[in-house]
Amino acid sequence: EEWEKEQQKDDNGMPPVNLLSIERGVGMHDIERMAVFEAGKADYRKISDIELCTELDMLACNRYGKHSVYQLSLQEKQKIAEYLFRVRHLSESQIRRCLILTRQ
Repeated sequence: EEWEKEQQKDDNGMPPVNLLSIERGVGMHDIERMAVFEAGKADYRKISDIELCTELDMLACNRYGKHSVYQLSLQEKQKIAEYLFRVRHLSESQIRRCLILTRQ
């Protein structure tokens, strides 16, 4: 807060730089939870099944024009699963649960 007040004194017409603008793209949490992440006791990239399923339903709608992940083809689900595993570093079991994929 002190840093933001100091920046506002500059009166340069720009919003103050703060944690939210510096860490854009990283899911923001309360200070206690962020301290746990910083200590390496948890991984901020991990999300709950509910959060992932909600995100997948939005993806199904926006990218594939479907109403739900349930309407995605196996090929579409496999593409999404590969992305979630390689880029988002989510566990295979969570990906399978949320994309309704069975072991083959």
